[in-house]
Amino acid sequence: MKANRIVLLLVLLTLVGIVVFWLLSRSPSTGIDLFVSPTDSSITLDGKSFAAGKKSVAPGKYALVVKHDSFLTTTQEVVVKQGQLTKLAVALDPDGIKGEQWLLDHPNEASLREKVMSPIVSEQANKLTKSMPIVTELPHIDNFYRVDYGASKKYPNDKNKIALYVRYYTPDGRAQADEWLVFKGVSLDRTEVIYLDMQNLD
Repeated sequence: MKANRIVLLLVLLTLVGIVVFWLLSRSPSTGIDLFVSPTDSSITLDGKSFAAGKKSVAPGKYALVVKHDSFLTTTQEVVVKQGQLTKLAVALDPDGIKGEQWLLDHPNEASLREKVMSPIVSEQANKLTKSMPIVTELPHIDNFYRVDYGASKKYPNDKNKIALYVRYYTPDGRAQADEWLVFKGVSLDRTEVIYLDMQNLD
């Protein structure tokens, strides 16, 4: 009877070991856990095709490039450390009207994008407040225009650089947005402002 218990205990320990090994093999301890939006973006890591999700990657520095026809391409350095799963979330910025229309045509993607990126954007906003206080009041939504902030087109690879995005819905909307920005202390000559004419979406 005692021998049977020992055998049963050994079997259970073996099963537990197998399960633990299986779990570890499915969840890499060293690698990248990547989310991108749009989800059908083209991704490369050091020039080689890469897929979103959890992937085992050797420790080191890598160049991550995410592309989409309707969005601005982003390139960033990724550092993977031994025994760590590096979590990354990349949301490409719309490339003008084409990208804005893509988001309107894909509401589910836009919702997922907002859910994943909101905490990250909030953290970035806190860091940017000192250099550009206007970000604390964005988005600013008016009947004739909307002001947001996003990635810089002048410095697409510098995450510390941002641009103001003005979407205007009427012919006078752009001028009204400029007036509001100046009133809030923004120097239009020294600030990167990207204007999107929303009247031409259709």
